[in-house]
Amino acid sequence: MSFMLAQLNNELNIRGIDNIVAGIVTQVVVNKDDPDFKNPSKYIGPSYSREESFQRMKDGWAMKLYKKDDKGEEIWRRVVPSRSPLISWR
Repeated sequence: MSFMLAQLNNELNIRGIDNIVAGIVTQVVVNKDDPDFKNPSKYIGPSYSREESFQRMKDGWAMKLYKKDDKGEEIWRRVVPSRSPLISWR
């Protein structure tokens, strides 16, 4: 991600916009027994049909039903653990 921000900074400089863009890397300590590891809850990325989501699950992705659209069709999305930090460094 920081590499992409550096590319953005370069592009801004090329266009004469003299801003500085920087990335910051942080770490947190989480409980290895956090329940979200077994039941991920944070939706990420685009939406998928039921069929597409079942294929992604075969590839190892965790997917959950997000909602149904106005036609009653299922909208699925990828989920990842969203753990609570025990300790964070600044």
